[in-house]
Amino acid sequence: MTALLLNLIPIPPFDGFGIIAPWLSIELRMLANRLGMLPLLVLFYLLWQGGPVGATFWGFAHSLTNLLNVPGDLIDLGRQQFPHL
Repeated sequence: MTALLLNLIPIPPFDGFGIIAPWLSIELRMLANRLGMLPLLVLFYLLWQGGPVGATFWGFAHSLTNLLNVPGDLIDLGRQQFPHL
């Protein structure tokens, strides 16, 4: 679920950026290409540090799993596989 949400965020290099790119100006797309992986690193830093960005992201992920009726056992299994996150 989190991989899906991350991939839909509209920053490069995620697919969410590719979805909105045709409607952006060429200048903005060129700027995004020049920035490269920096937006991704900033996002991961903000998610790792917690705070409002992390709380919003994880809260939305939790709400989405509830909405889609993802079994709690599967969520617990995922947490066991990645205990350091």
